[in-house]
Amino acid sequence: MISWFYYITEGTKWSTIFLKKIKNKKQKTVKPLFPVPGG
Repeated sequence: MISWFYYITEGTKWSTIFLKKIKNKKQKTVKPLFPVPGG
């Protein structure tokens, strides 16, 4: 059974990658499809 620690580490990793992609899109002045909190 997958532990909660695995979900936390995987979630953090993918959310970091996702945020980096959003930042790259903002640098290219591409309007995101949805508002980013704190962005």
